[in-house]
Amino acid sequence: MGQMQLHPLSWYCAVRKGAMQNMDQKKILSVGCLMLGIMMVIGSFMPVSMSGTAVQNVTVRMVYNISPGVMNAMGGDGFNVVETYDAFSIIEMTDEKANLLENYGYEVKHMPERTMISVPGYYFDTRNGAPSVPQELKAKESAPGDIGLYIVQMIGPVKNEWFDSMVRAGAEPIVDVSNYAYEVRMTPEVAKAVGALDCVSWMGIYEPAYKISPVLTGYDVIITMIGSDIPADSLNHVRGRMSVEKEGTIPDGYIFYGSIVSQSAMEEIAASPYVQYIEPNIIPELHDEMGMQITGGFAWLNDPDGNINTPYRTLGTHGSYANQLGWDGTGVIVGIADSGLGNGATPNAGHNDFTGRVIGGIDLGATVNGWQDEHGHGTHCAGLMAGDTYEGNGLIYAGAAKYYVAMGQAHEAQIFGQQIFEGASASADIPADYTVILSTAYTAGARVHSNSWGSNTAGAYSAADVGYDTAARDSSTNADRKSVV
Repeated sequence: MGQMQLHPLSWYCAVRKGAMQNMDQKKILSVGCLMLGIMMVIGSFMPVSMSGTAVQNVTVRMVYNISPGVMNAMGGDGFNVVETYDAFSIIEMTDEKANLLENYGYEVKHMPERTMISVPGYYFDTRNGAPSVPQELKAKESAPGDIGLYIVQMIGPVKNEWFDSMVRAGAEPIVDVSNYAYEVRMTPEVAKAVGALDCVSWMGIYEPAYKISPVLTGYDVIITMIGSDIPADSLNHVRGRMSVEKEGTIPDGYIFYGSIVSQSAMEEIAASPYVQYIEPNIIPELHDEMGMQITGGFAWLNDPDGNINTPYRTLGTHGSYANQLGWDGTGVIVGIADSGLGNGATPNAGHNDFTGRVIGGIDLGATVNGWQDEHGHGTHCAGLMAGDTYEGNGLIYAGAAKYYVAMGQAHEAQIFGQQIFEGASASADIPADYTVILSTAYTAGARVHSNSWGSNTAGAYSAADVGYDTAARDSSTNADRKSVV
């Protein structure tokens, strides 16, 4: 064992010998002592069992800024370099060698999640294989040439070349899966080639069971399909097994809202390699969450004398503290997706509080009858954002000096109304593709957008959340982005 450990050290010294004349002698001696110290301490730390066999606890860890020379000096039993990166390396090592590196000042981190996979309803360690799932929600074996869904987990943080090698093999990565894994669509032949890549640590079937939300209790669902080119027969496969309320394209996929006709239909839908997720269809509703208190709160926030009966404002004659600092919405267009706006007409939508600042609107629902507000919620929210009440009702909050009732935070902003809740009952009439909501507002010039509505998913990240986040990120076209600061 002594000879095995000293060989890398001898290699390291030989490499360094030629450079000694051009380097500080003390630095070389220090490095050499470090190498020698590592070798000596390794020998003293190696535990031995009663039979004489070394007992080692070997785990994979991340080590920052470790040099090739140190890695070579540490090499041998209980130390195997898995992969190197610019700032760190992933190394399989014993506790003793990890302690040795830490004693010499290296940052060593455990990677307990490296082999863990999290999918809806399941969390498992790939070292133990895939979890058991109900037989009726287990994928059937794919015939040669048939497309199937797989999970491909890499050996560590994914490098671009690993991803590219998977694509070159013929795989279609769909979405990433924690940790260091992808959901991949491919044939069994391609799967065999991908599984043979050195960068792949584990590969398994993406079971239909993983596609069904663990909180789903009925058949009223949202079904998300992923892919830029979903075959028509796959769309019809879903349509034939549910009563569709609405459907449409979404970024990188397709979405259905409606009711599945039976449990067997649910299982058949989940078996499709183009279906990504089946979750509860929780109908969005209007919200406002103490908007008036938040708006009114600015009447006394940062009041210099702490007395709400005397005005704090020194920079203007009305409005909140933010307005007093000069922020009033001038030059900004605000988009408001809600129950509509006023009487649905420019320039005021029927309200003096909007002082000719309503630039237009649109009805985005399936029932298109104009963007007027028959409920009142949308107009209320527009007032919170951009109401100019000192031109309207002229009422002043008692004891708050010149802070006007229902004063909007951006009282000089222009407004673009969007109706997505229909009629006096404010029934949800929201486009299947949330991108439409933000993209139409963006096209109208809006760079601020209000959405005082939602649904209670108990904190779950739903398809609606994914769609809205994608729409918020990608609301402008590529051409538009070039001109946006």
